[in-house]
Parts: sequence; C-alpha cells; structure tokens
Amino acid sequence: MTIVAKQVVHAYYAQDARRAYFVGCSTGGEQALMESQRYPDDYDGIVGGAAANNRTGVHLSILWNFAVNERTPASSLPAAARSLLTQAVVDKCDALDGVKDGVINDPGQCSFDPASLQCKSAGQESCLTSAQVETAKQIYAGPVNPRTGQSLYPGLPKGSEFGWDGLDPTPGGTPPYAPIFQWVFGPQWDWRRFDFDHDEAVYTQKLAEMVNATSPDIDAFRAHGHKLLMYHGWSDWLVAPGESINYYNTVVARDSSAHSSTSQPLDQSLRLFMVPGMAHCAGGPGETHFDALGAVVDWVEHGVAPDKIIAGKLPIAETGAAANVQRLLCPYPRVAQYKGSGSTSDASNFVCR
Repeated sequence: MTIVAKQVVHAYYAQDARRAYFVGCSTGGEQALMESQRYPDDYDGIVGGAAANNRTGVHLSILWNFAVNERTPASSLPAAARSLLTQAVVDKCDALDGVKDGVINDPGQCSFDPASLQCKSAGQESCLTSAQVETAKQIYAGPVNPRTGQSLYPGLPKGSEFGWDGLDPTPGGTPPYAPIFQWVFGPQWDWRRFDFDHDEAVYTQKLAEMVNATSPDIDAFRAHGHKLLMYHGWSDWLVAPGESINYYNTVVARDSSAHSSTSQPLDQSLRLFMVPGMAHCAGGPGETHFDALGAVVDWVEHGVAPDKIIAGKLPIAETGAAANVQRLLCPYPRVAQYKGSGSTSDASNFVCR
C-alpha cells in the first residue's frame, strides 16, 4: 500500500511526496510499530495508538478474560457487578493525583482490592460473591502460566471495568477473536480445553514471528531521523496498556546496552503518552481528543519534540480551547501533576513530573 501510494503521488505530481506519515490505532498501532521495525524507510513520522503489537499476547489475554468470566455460572460479572467495580475503583483511586475528577490518573498506583466488595452474608445486594471477586482478580492479573506462575501478558487496568462487556461471548458462546486459535488448532478448537501452559507455548511459537511486532530494534528508523509517537489509554479494556509500557521499556533497555547502534538520545526518536481515562483508541471518562499527528508533524518538520500534548473532552477545533475541559498528557514515565491552584479543567495548571 505504501509503495503503491508513493508511486501514484509521483505519477500524478511528477515529483515525490516531501513527507510521509502513518497514523493507526489498535491493529493500526501494531502496523505502526511493524513499519518502524521492518520498513524503516517508509515514513518520516508514525503515530501508533493502543498497539496490539504483541498480537499473540493480546488474543491470549482476551481468551483468558473470557475463560475466567465463563468458568462457572457463578463466576460471571454481569453489568451490575461491573458497574459496582467501576464505582469502587474510582472512589478508591480517583483523588490519588490530588484532583477528584472521576478519572484515575495512573492505575499503576491504585491499590484497590476487589475483595473489599465481597458479600458478608447470603442474600446481600450491592456486593460481589467470592467467585466474582476471584474473576476480577484474575482479569486484573492477566493470563499466567498455571504451572510456572509466569505472567504471559499484562492484566487489564483498574478503571477499565466499564468496558468489560466487550469480553462477553460472541453468538454461539465462543470467545471474541477465536479464529486466531483456529489457525493453529483447527476449526473444531474448543476454548474450554485450552491449556495455558502447553497450548500457549504451541500457539505462540507458531504465530509470533509472523504476527507480532515486538522487536526493540528501531535503529534504522532512528538513524534516518524518523519519529515514532506511541499513545495508549489507561482505561483500555481490550489491549492492556501495560504492554505498550513493556515495549517502550524494551526499546529503552536496548538503547542503554551495547546493542543499539544509534548515538542520538532515544527521546529524540520515540515518545510514549499514556492517556488517563481513555478506553480502546477512543471514548472513556477522560479527555481523549488530541492531535497526535500534529505533534509528529511539528517534531519531524520543525524539530519540536512533544514535551506535552493537550487533550480535550471534545475536539478543540470544534469547541475552542476555553470551552473545553483539558488534560495535560506527558511523555512516559512523566505524569501530569496539579500545581495546587487554578481550575483543574485547564491544562496550564498542571506540570509534567
């Protein structure tokens, strides 16, 4: 697609395009990282959101969450239970950043334990059964190898519970995105018999090289002066945001070792922005409208690295900045902190630390 598009541009204008940019989220985020790793000459600037770049891990996570929820009739978390979890998590962790706004700024700092909602007696309402508490704990923990205890993929974050209905069965009672497992185990594959030890190893070994984009080697991309901006919603209920942090950290680790051949500081080529209250690519209780492409264009064409991005409840172009609730987004691992005075709806009253 990229090669043909460039040929079309050249044929029509009788000259090459001066710049090329890529923007994608979810599978598009995976494609964004794959471009930077495998085709480093294609794009000057890339935006990769909520990247499903660990494709085998994403689908393993979806299967895990489905399986623990469907383990027994008593294990299921219906809408009322998910709503109860959502409110309890927000009550516990909303104000940790000094601002009570219905949004958890950093779920990694949230110590909420679903056992706090466990029913104390039979027939009690507005509480969770012990089986439901266990389901919530396992979704927060993410898939693990039952034999070794090794984490296979990050768990869903606290604050994502409002979207867990997306993990419900598809028509016919099968898990969402089941076909990827059928590629390996055949069309009669039964999710109930999936072994997260032996079967996981077979599944990952057969597919990882083909479908994953997890290589930390983006040296060629960086050497050409290209820029990669990643972002991920902290309330993503489909692709765990912890995986974007994991990928970012592997690139940092490689850059810090003798393996990297690039002398330029990493943050001049790669930045990750975590978005509080953002669901999968869009929506959620936070401020989720922001101009990631504009930030990359400024970075590529004017050398202005994005030290911050301003997000709004609604597109600023439609509402005007003054009429919009704003949130300061910071390059990871920095987070936005309230200065202590002024409107908490104004991003200028926050600082990245």
